[in-house]
Amino acid sequence: MANIFYKILGKSNILKVLDYLLLDTSIDVSILDICDGISLSRKTVENIINNFQKENIIIETRKVGKTKLLKINKESLISQKLIEINDIILKQQEEKVEIGKKAFDPETMFCPDCNIKMNKGKIDFEGQRVDGFICPKCKKPYLSLAQAKKIDKILKKTKGE
Repeated sequence: MANIFYKILGKSNILKVLDYLLLDTSIDVSILDICDGISLSRKTVENIINNFQKENIIIETRKVGKTKLLKINKESLISQKLIEINDIILKQQEEKVEIGKKAFDPETMFCPDCNIKMNKGKIDFEGQRVDGFICPKCKKPYLSLAQAKKIDKILKKTKGE
């Protein structure tokens, strides 16, 4: 939903919360999940959620301990139209996406564990030295996607697929 709504209406906190809830309407989330996902204060998110609940846009689905879980109310006509608009925007954005030639052969990668830039280098894979990335902190090796695709082709040939 982000691009078009943000361009027209501005990047308001209400739209940020709505955008987060529309990411996946099949799962329920806590207020803390929303706060973490969009970097807003708990009080701000609670106020927005309370207004959405008053308008029946979202519903409380269950409680886990003291934590309330919420999700878009698919029974509400307003919610149905918001989901429909979101789907149209996502489809329109997908049609405009272009992937550059270098997208699958990055110059840099970040370690998913340490969140720091990794160094390019040779790594051991199945007894072979191949191009990849190495985290300078945890020393874990990672294949680039391009290298992983090459290896996948080789493995398929050896298995006769």
